[in-house]
Amino acid sequence: MTPTLSLPKSLRLTKRREFLAMRGPGSLKERAGPFTAVVRPNGLGRNRLGVTATRKVGKAVIRNRFKRLAREFFRLHQSMWPQGLDVLLIALTPQGSNPKRAKGPGEGGGRRLAALMGKAASSPPGPRSRPES
Repeated sequence: MTPTLSLPKSLRLTKRREFLAMRGPGSLKERAGPFTAVVRPNGLGRNRLGVTATRKVGKAVIRNRFKRLAREFFRLHQSMWPQGLDVLLIALTPQGSNPKRAKGPGEGGGRRLAALMGKAASSPPGPRSRPES
C-alpha cells in the first residue's frame, strides 16, 4: 500500500466560521512573500491550514496552483513548526508582476512563515475553536 501524499481534512480549515475566527483576537498577521499569513493558536495539538485566493490573483488555474503549492509546502514542513496553530495563507498578486509567475509559499516566504508560527506559538492561546466530531 502506498502512502498518501494528500493533506487530510483534519489538518485543514474547512468551515467558514474557522476562516472568520482567524480575524479575531490572538491572531498574528504578516506579509510573507507572495502571500499574507495569519497564524492563531487553536488548542487542538495539531496545525491546520486554510488557503484563500481571490480572482484578483488570476484565473482558476493560477489560484488552484497556488493553493496546491501551499498545501504541499505545509505538508512537507509541518514537522519543523510548533504544533497547535491554525494557519491561513491569503494569496497576493505581486505588484508589477505576471500572476502566472506567482509561486507558492516556498519562494521567499517560508522562513517568515516559520518565524510567525514560532511567535504565535509563544503567545497565549486565543479562544479554542470547536472540536471536530
